[in-house]
This record gives sequence, structure tokens and C-alpha cells, in this order.
Amino acid sequence: MSADKIALTAGVWSKALLAKFHIRIPLESERGYHIELVNPDCYPVNSVMVVAGKFAVSPLDGRIRCGGVVEFAGLKAGMQQKPLAMLSHHIKKIFPHLRYDEEKQWFGHRPALVDSLPMIGQIADQDRLYTAFGHQHLGLTAGAKTGRLMAQIMADEAGAIDMHPYATTRF
Repeated sequence: MSADKIALTAGVWSKALLAKFHIRIPLESERGYHIELVNPDCYPVNSVMVVAGKFAVSPLDGRIRCGGVVEFAGLKAGMQQKPLAMLSHHIKKIFPHLRYDEEKQWFGHRPALVDSLPMIGQIADQDRLYTAFGHQHLGLTAGAKTGRLMAQIMADEAGAIDMHPYATTRF
């Protein structure tokens, strides 16, 4: 396969792919957990942040999602029960009378760089390789703007913001 330019946007898996180019980056998997309560008998009116439990409660269509618990444990470790148990404990405290049909547990990987900023731009010694990853919890939220920035960068167009904080050379 050949290409004039390559955009590497593989989230937490970008570290292993860049290693093939002998490029090392301080990227780790910030593993997020949530519990969904399916078909509850009532819903919160709005999303709320439960400060004591450090998680958010969001009413969704046919379910309530409670999430925000994270850990650093890499890509290879499986789902851990302690974060889910802690989350479940807090859910029972704030919704002691809530009834629902099913509880679904989930965890996933979020790409986290040591400075908490994404890596967006051209790799210094690679004239055809560009990156856009490391958004942690904000990948879906920041994806559209990052896509626009990447299009400008790869087309050699001047962007509207200072890209130095996101530079690939900062590590």
C-alpha cells in the first residue's frame, strides 16, 4: 500500500503503531468504566454529577448510564471488578428504590498522554506521517474539530489556532 500522506488516528493503539516507525511516545490507556441500568422504572430529569462518587449519571433512551470511573492499567489487563463495585455501591446509595430490568457493565480504553493534551500534527522526521490522538475522555467531542484541523495541516493551510501545545515534538 502506498500513500502521499498518512494520518494515524488509532487512539490508544497509536503507541504500538508509531513504535514500528521507531517513534516512542508517553501514551497509556486510561480505562473508563460505566454501568447502565436498562429499562429503569424512573429517570433523573437531567444529567448529574455525583461528586462523592466521582461519576456522572445520564438519562438515556431506555437506560440510565452511570460512568466516569477510570484507571491506568494498560491494554492487556481485563476488566477489573473493584471500579465496578465502587460504582455499583454509589448507585445503590443515590437510587435506593430504583428498579430496572438489567445491569450492563462496560469498560473501554481512552488514549492519555502524560500532559493530558492530544498529539495533533506532522511527525517531525516523517514528511508523510501525521497524528491525531490522545483526547482521553473527549475523543468523540473533539473529533470533528480535530478532523478539521488535520485537514488544514495536511493540506498545508494555516489554521485558526496555535497548534504548538499539541505538537508531536513536545516529548
